[in-house]
Amino acid sequence: MLRRGLIWAIVLLPAMIAGGLLLLIASAVLVIHITGDAEAFSRTAVSVQTLARDVYERQRAIWQAQIGCIEFDEVLFYKPRPGKCVFDNIEYSTVLTFDTHGFRQTSFPEWRGDDSPTRGRIVVLGDSQAMGWGVQDEETFGSILAKEYGFEVFNLAVASYGTARELLRLRKEFDLRKGDVVVIQYHPNDLRENLAFLKSGKLPARAPSDLARLAHTPQSYGVLQVSASIAFILKGKLMNTLFGDTGGEVASGKNQAEIFLDVIDHFPELAQARLVVCEVASFGEATAFAKDLKRLTEGRMSVLNPAWESSDFYRLDDHLNAKGHRRLANVIAATILSD
Repeated sequence: MLRRGLIWAIVLLPAMIAGGLLLLIASAVLVIHITGDAEAFSRTAVSVQTLARDVYERQRAIWQAQIGCIEFDEVLFYKPRPGKCVFDNIEYSTVLTFDTHGFRQTSFPEWRGDDSPTRGRIVVLGDSQAMGWGVQDEETFGSILAKEYGFEVFNLAVASYGTARELLRLRKEFDLRKGDVVVIQYHPNDLRENLAFLKSGKLPARAPSDLARLAHTPQSYGVLQVSASIAFILKGKLMNTLFGDTGGEVASGKNQAEIFLDVIDHFPELAQARLVVCEVASFGEATAFAKDLKRLTEGRMSVLNPAWESSDFYRLDDHLNAKGHRRLANVIAATILSD
């Protein structure tokens, strides 16, 4: 019986491994197909769409990993380098322009004969969503607020910044005035950096050599590369199932809105401005942040909760597309102008 068991093991084990590899390759071929075919993607099961998005997230280019687009800052770690920065991925090909301060361009003289803003100043803070990851300069919600509503807009948002770093940049690089409107775009992944800031009132010290940690090489969509990504993703999901999420997130006993307000309290200069807060999560996924923030602030700031549509975001990339930026610009303008 032992000999028979060994024979079956010798026969079955290679067959199982071969079957697993074939399934992995077949999955990679399917992911490659629906990645390049929007109609096929829409007809595919949600679980396969999620896998395709997970693969894309591993394969894509990362804006802040492009050393020519950023420069070191001793307080902020990195910030945009003034000038133009080419940033491409499967669903878009863009050129991001940053002025001499490293703010995303929002003003274009050719738009109107009278180049003077008429409705006051808006300062945009946020991460990649507000910076305009995946859209052209004139397509960001900041640019639309400038062009179509007559505001003077300063876009200080930077990819991967949390609320604390956004406000540190505001304090360090912008002269806030009484009556300014400060728009803060929030994402759930701001939490970790906000918690780290609240521990010491500052961000971890960095050196120029630390920029190398941002290095990331986009991967091609070959069958082997995609198969490797799928294997890595499935391994991670299995580990999380067996041992729980080991992402290292710090438990604080507070919800994200409470932590956000704790960060805000470290910046008393905001008292002279009107605050408008809007969560833009990946693909517009709803969280409790806006509801909690409204309850906690009781009208002390404007909390926006746009009714996102799937067409406001890219199919694979979790960022707002041009349509989504326009929706957000209209919601912000309506809020500011209603008072």
